[in-house]
Amino acid sequence: MSLAKRFTPILLMVAAVSSAGALFAVPSNASSSAQAAIGYPDYAGCVKAGKASGRPFACKAKEENRGWDLLQSTSPVEPPGNMGSTAVSGRFWIYEHDSYRGHQKSYNANDANFKNDEWDGTNTSVNDKASSAWNNTNRYGNLFVDTGYVGTYIWFPPNSASLDLEKDFGLGDEASSIKFTSS
Repeated sequence: MSLAKRFTPILLMVAAVSSAGALFAVPSNASSSAQAAIGYPDYAGCVKAGKASGRPFACKAKEENRGWDLLQSTSPVEPPGNMGSTAVSGRFWIYEHDSYRGHQKSYNANDANFKNDEWDGTNTSVNDKASSAWNNTNRYGNLFVDTGYVGTYIWFPPNSASLDLEKDFGLGDEASSIKFTSS
């Protein structure tokens, strides 16, 4: 797959959960410097339009429940070019610093609690310390800020990346669990 066809992850925040499902919203502190908004009356319409566009997107709740804004990034996010053989395919990589720098850790299965996970080659926990990420898998990766797959999360489509989780989503150094899905 060419780099031009790679996607940017989507940030979602669980606002309410019921037996019928979950309601999602993007926090207002997400970076908007490279985004343009289009309004939709409901979340499903926003997601459908975002996916149909084939471009990176996020859906943000408008104030006072007045619909949803579809935010589409105007700048590409490229996966790490400097990782060489260490960034094996089929794994979701998190990095200690922005731009895929510092220590790294990879996942190929769900992990409900990063508290016992350590950066490769260290005795230092990765919990609440990831600053960039690369989903080098053919699955969707949901990177959660809380253990147990709850709370705010960033939705990473297959082969997507974020150079800076803080700048892109306002969620640097907050990852605590990861869950893979087929869509």
